[in-house]
Amino acid sequence: MATHLAKEAGARNAARVSEDRKLVLAFQSGEPQAGESIHRYYSPMVHSICARLLYDPEDAQEAVQETFLRVLRALPRFNGSYQLGAWIARIARNVCLDQIRSRSKRDRRTKQVDDLEESCQSDPGADPLEVFLKSAEGRRVYDTLAALPPRYRAAILLRDLHGLAYSDIAKSLSISK
Repeated sequence: MATHLAKEAGARNAARVSEDRKLVLAFQSGEPQAGESIHRYYSPMVHSICARLLYDPEDAQEAVQETFLRVLRALPRFNGSYQLGAWIARIARNVCLDQIRSRSKRDRRTKQVDDLEESCQSDPGADPLEVFLKSAEGRRVYDTLAALPPRYRAAILLRDLHGLAYSDIAKSLSISK
């Protein structure tokens, strides 16, 4: 069973790599639709990375825009030594780290736990004890992630939320596997 799942994942990964290679070559040859396709496919991943690393929705949106600006500027020189998704994730991470450094200089506040709880309102008919326990667990996960250095937080998010392989995460974050 596990071998079958691994083969399926490998086949999907190979298909994605092939599709990415075609899109990059199309972009490099001047096809405007290729850039839009890359943006459309990778935008959810980039937005998720930025939102999880920065917490503030406005900062995250700004980081998403900056990420794709950098991606589009660098795509003509992209040589395929990285997988496109891992490369884009690395750019997003670097943009976020730049913003975090800049934010610490300006001493801006990050999103508060209360704001996170408001965005996760549960069903009014739900059991209050269950709502409390979920809220407490969510707060604990949020606090734990917030306490991690951005580099480690990025590794967890890339693996658990985006399902990137450890080798891709290592390349993206410039760390050993």
